Amino acid sequence: MKNRSYSEEIIWKENSSFQITADWSSLKLQIEYIPEEKLWSWVLYDKLRDFHQVKIDESNNGCFVDLEGTKEKVEAVSREYLTKELVSNFEKESDLLKIELLIKTLKKVGHSPISSMLVLIRNLGLKYSEAKELVFDSDVWKGAREQSELLGQMLFEVALQDANEVEYDADGKITSVTVDLTEEKDESD
Repeated sequence: MKNRSYSEEIIWKENSSFQITADWSSLKLQIEYIPEEKLWSWVLYDKLRDFHQVKIDESNNGCFVDLEGTKEKVEAVSREYLTKELVSNFEKESDLLKIELLIKTLKKVGHSPISSMLVLIRNLGLKYSEAKELVFDSDVWKGAREQSELLGQMLFEVALQDANEVEYDADGKITSVTVDLTEEKDESD
């Protein structure tokens, strides 16, 4: 069985005025317009499994009246399919290099640091603290922790303007801000 290339981009091409397709990571994403219903439907095939039909848009609940919404849905289903495949035979006891490779591949498939942590927690049974350390210590997400902490500090500083109580850690970083939302603000402030 051939290997997938997770670093490909999704590139849509119009086959006709009623059908567009994309090939991504050995998947075929197909969208068709149904003129009589004025709706878009989609189907997903796995080319590595002899074009096995992975999933089809079966419900009219949430059927898509616009092409962009349909693309977003089939891309999300494709990402979910690839994620399940990536973790299907992965064990928690796997060595750190394999976990690093998994995190790198999850990013290529479109996962954020948070969603990568959730994949590790839900599929490998890791604790939140373990998953957080593995993701933020990985080569592909280096610097994300610092950006996250900096953003948190900036949000705290904005909240300080209306704070009733503020707590700091030993380094002088804000750790807690309490704002009483029931307290009426004086308009002259």
